[in-house]
Amino acid sequence: MRKIATVMIAFVCLLGACSSNDTSKETKDIISNVTWYASDGSAMVLKDDTFAWYLDEDVQDDNVYKGTYDVYYGEDAINYITTDLKDYGVSEDELEDQFNRNDDQSKENLCVFVLHNTSAIVDGEETEFDPYDTPYFGFYYEDDDKTTLDLANMNTGNYATFKNVKE
Repeated sequence: MRKIATVMIAFVCLLGACSSNDTSKETKDIISNVTWYASDGSAMVLKDDTFAWYLDEDVQDDNVYKGTYDVYYGEDAINYITTDLKDYGVSEDELEDQFNRNDDQSKENLCVFVLHNTSAIVDGEETEFDPYDTPYFGFYYEDDDKTTLDLANMNTGNYATFKNVKE
């Protein structure tokens, strides 16, 4: 687990070196009640406290994972990472070092996004599985016409970028 945490921190460091946006806007509802478009052609629709993540943004009756989600920002995100997700090995000191090394990554634009996966339809069939959580952490960036989420999947170390405007 420590290796995954180190990889995620290093990746987020590299990400910070490549990004620069104004993060002074209010964080409330930055993620919720929005459709997020991923660079791989998938789309995640967030409505109230539920999500539906479609493999193909244009096909909404197949290849979809569904469930509920939680999102944490700023100090709440730090507390969630270092307390609830402590098994991933990301410490408060490592996060502070991250903030100090990158001007566009701070406590103010830090977020943790947890998907509580409860159902899926794959290849037209309802798929049975035990519910599971997928935590992501990273940063959001806002500019005049879009918000970008740059997140790392804490289970796999995979990186994902989402935009709230289809490009």
